[in-house]
Amino acid sequence: MIKAVIFDFNGTMFQDDDKHVISWKAFALQEFSYHLSDEEFPHHIHGYSNYEILKYLSGEEFSKKEVKEYATRKELQYQKICEEDQDNLHLTSGLVPFLDALKERGVPLYICTASMEPNVLWYLKVFELEKWFPRSHIIFDDGTIEHGKPDPEIYQKAIAKTGVLPEECLVFEDARSGILSASRAGVKHIIAISEKGKELKKEEQINVDAFLPDFENVPEVLMKLSL
Repeated sequence: MIKAVIFDFNGTMFQDDDKHVISWKAFALQEFSYHLSDEEFPHHIHGYSNYEILKYLSGEEFSKKEVKEYATRKELQYQKICEEDQDNLHLTSGLVPFLDALKERGVPLYICTASMEPNVLWYLKVFELEKWFPRSHIIFDDGTIEHGKPDPEIYQKAIAKTGVLPEECLVFEDARSGILSASRAGVKHIIAISEKGKELKKEEQINVDAFLPDFENVPEVLMKLSL
């Protein structure tokens, strides 16, 4: 029985991959004179912690203070890019009614994201997330996460928050790193919200229950979740 549902945010609840690509490419070039290619994002950017990304781009080690300073500059740029595209500044298609249905059924909902506080606060404001997610149910990179996705640490922290067993959690993810993180944390039920399903299916370590482009066609069985 599923007793809690955990959502990744970027690329899952909010389709912003293109915005992150644009902002990370500009940031990498501006800060480190590094030309990021599209091929590098699945294995080194999407889902990874800011510390790991900065280390990858520069080959250097950074203090927590430095990571926060770099990340803040990058995320302000990212937020500006998002706000300039008002037509796409909304949650993934079908997600709002799905969240409403889960809340009505009393299913505890959580967010597990590699984003840092500046973006999390912005998401809370822009998408009014507290309709479904108490702030204590949002697990993010608050500076205490030592290893980002695909390491299981952040999902282990999220599962501990739920108070249920890993196999009693359902996770919605989009990126290879996030799927591996949840799986390594012991989660048995993962649904990928991704248009790159065919690519992910080729990964031998990737094991998900379904690949869906959005939340419009979530299997009917999931609508019957209960505590």
